[in-house]
Amino acid sequence: MKTKRIFALLLSLIMLLGVCNVSALADETEENTIKTYITVSKYGEIVNDTNGNAIAAAEIELNDKSVYTLDDVFKAAHDLYYDGGSDAGYGSATGDWGLYITKFWGDESGNFGYQVNRGTESVIGLTHEIEN
Repeated sequence: MKTKRIFALLLSLIMLLGVCNVSALADETEENTIKTYITVSKYGEIVNDTNGNAIAAAEIELNDKSVYTLDDVFKAAHDLYYDGGSDAGYGSATGDWGLYITKFWGDESGNFGYQVNRGTESVIGLTHEIEN
């Protein structure tokens, strides 16, 4: 009986973590310019941009800064691909443990997950620097 409860709890946790998942890859082009590629899924489905195209390995070019963070990538993704721009779809705030997502792709549920370079990099939060 106890095993069934633990298993149910584990499955519930896995489902919550998988509600909104994001992957970002970085590629250096010129000095102070990088290209990232982002895939956005919500509730297990790849989301579409304002033109109806899937956000799967969608390109984002960042320039004019010497260091770029995940927060920069997510803001740029919403500016480029979300209907209404970053103000309508993306939000972040600073809490006790640093910068965190408050809204992503219009969702304010708090069920957000993200990884960098297919999960090969350890990510500590939105201040994680995007590098090659």
